[in-house]
Amino acid sequence: MTPSNPASADGQQVSFSSNDKTVYQGIGGFSSLTADQLIEMDATIQPTGSQFATRIALQDTEPTNLSVMTGPVLQVASGAPVMFSFGQQDQGYLWTSGRAGNAMPYSFGDADFRIADVANLQNLPFVPRFDAATMFAGQNVYASTHATQLLNYPIYFPATTLTLIPQSINGTILGIVSNGGSSTSYRVALEPYELIPTLAVQAGQTTVLTDPTEANVYVDTHTRMRNTNSLDVGSVARFNGLVFNDNGVVRMDCLQVDDGAAVEPAQASAEARSGQATQSDIETTRIIDDHISGSVYVAHQRVGKAKLPSASHIP
Repeated sequence: MTPSNPASADGQQVSFSSNDKTVYQGIGGFSSLTADQLIEMDATIQPTGSQFATRIALQDTEPTNLSVMTGPVLQVASGAPVMFSFGQQDQGYLWTSGRAGNAMPYSFGDADFRIADVANLQNLPFVPRFDAATMFAGQNVYASTHATQLLNYPIYFPATTLTLIPQSINGTILGIVSNGGSSTSYRVALEPYELIPTLAVQAGQTTVLTDPTEANVYVDTHTRMRNTNSLDVGSVARFNGLVFNDNGVVRMDCLQVDDGAAVEPAQASAEARSGQATQSDIETTRIIDDHISGSVYVAHQRVGKAKLPSASHIP
């Protein structure tokens, strides 16, 4: 990507401009970018319709056989440094070679744990950590690997980097505490359709959260307030930010607040119960823990004109 040379995304040609206000992470600046690097980018649409890159991050500087995945952690195994993640977005070698799946198993014994530099983490009333001891199911991550194939347990795809990235949570406000006017903390009951209350209590993983149904959200002057409803006890809001495990308590450094949704949309709920989707040719993935055999399976099902369920065994 250069200011005058468009990048390609899903067959589309997308151009971005940058200047001295663009924030670079993992690289010194624009001149350090090279072709075939996989980057994260935040951009804003200008009045002219063009797109301006506000942030460009490079988590893994080695392009050889590089694959990256973005999505929520599904499970963190208790018996080995292994985690399973749902690949909402996949890029790189494993994707283009057809080896990337929706449920991706990674070993993280040698991974470099990072936190996306998108928030002010200096003035929080807790120490923000993201590492092998604090990672939990439901967090949103950006994973990179240079593996060319799926290896046996407990290696799978060795993660080179694991970066905590922002995510959204919906919840009902239970309590509000003002921290001297500079920030406000909200104790939030997570809605039942959220990932954290469901995934963090699965069998076969180390339980690191004392109460996965609640989160403490910290809002300060840097938070974008896009909500139209007031933030009162009993109201529902959607918070976006970085989610941490602080000694078993879920805490978020909030980047943005929007109006929330108290219940799961009826259409989505009905589709989830029936296992169907409105779009054709959608592949779904589930992690199944067989307590009788002690095995874990990743089950894939393609929903559309042809339904081809399959399961791959994870020792």
